Amino acid sequence: MLPCHGRGRGFESRPVRKTKFYAMKYISLLLLSTVCFFACKQSKEEVKSALPKPSGSCSYSRDEKDPVGRRIRMVDEQKFILLEFTDSATREAYKNEDFFKGYLSCMNVDSILGIYFRFNIHSDDAFQYYGMIKKGNKIVFILKSGKAVELPFGATFSGNTDLSKEFTEYSSFAYLPKNASELLQSEELQRVRIFWSKKDEEYVVANPNVFINQLPCVK
Repeated sequence: MLPCHGRGRGFESRPVRKTKFYAMKYISLLLLSTVCFFACKQSKEEVKSALPKPSGSCSYSRDEKDPVGRRIRMVDEQKFILLEFTDSATREAYKNEDFFKGYLSCMNVDSILGIYFRFNIHSDDAFQYYGMIKKGNKIVFILKSGKAVELPFGATFSGNTDLSKEFTEYSSFAYLPKNASELLQSEELQRVRIFWSKKDEEYVVANPNVFINQLPCVK
């Protein structure tokens, strides 16, 4: 039989080993969580610093309350898409004007974000070619990364044609959800596609930073 003091030492050593094991496990987990915290924090700071910076210049066409008390803020419109005349003779006849120009203004009405659009086409036959902007038809913004934001037009418009100037103008608007506004503001615009009632067409971007600069002005 083992002496009593030997058995005592054996029974005392086991809880000490367990205590050391759990202590080391706790310290390891603590160190791991600390490393993860600072790594995640650094990652978030890097993402934040990588976001494009707006120009900081805000100019408004409307910044007021309407007669029913709604707060309206709309930035000055900017050209954001275009199509040139493909024929050099026609381009010269129109004094190097673009065949198609699209303008937009970001706006905020009582904390609801939206975009107002205006499209100018150098043709008195635009309706035969494009048809109209129909409510529910989409405008698609393709960003530099390839991500796309699709927004439905909120109103139908068949266009106003000036026969003497061979010129047609369309206008409409779209509501802008929060997640879409954050994505549009996060990187440059690369391409835009519009789904008209008679066709869909892709356009060259004239102002890649249009949302980066405009959206902070109306939030």
